[in-house]
Amino acid sequence: MGARVAVRITTTVSENQTVLKVDGWLKGDAVGELRRTYRSIPTPTVLDLSDLQSPDREGAALLRELLSVGVELRGTAPYMELLLRTKH
Repeated sequence: MGARVAVRITTTVSENQTVLKVDGWLKGDAVGELRRTYRSIPTPTVLDLSDLQSPDREGAALLRELLSVGVELRGTAPYMELLLRTKH
């Protein structure tokens, strides 16, 4: 059996913003991949989490960090909103 890909990050750039669409499970090496991708983007960023299955603890911490620096979240499931906005 082949290796299972935990996450796919798709980048869409327009004049005034960049959308990062996160598909799958945000865990392990995928957390670092999202961090590197975010840091490489010069324009304001939107995270589309409509196809995010679940983050692990480190993934949730990164999402909270990005939220705290002003990254806009879109397509966030209600349970994910609760998870990200709850103090840990």
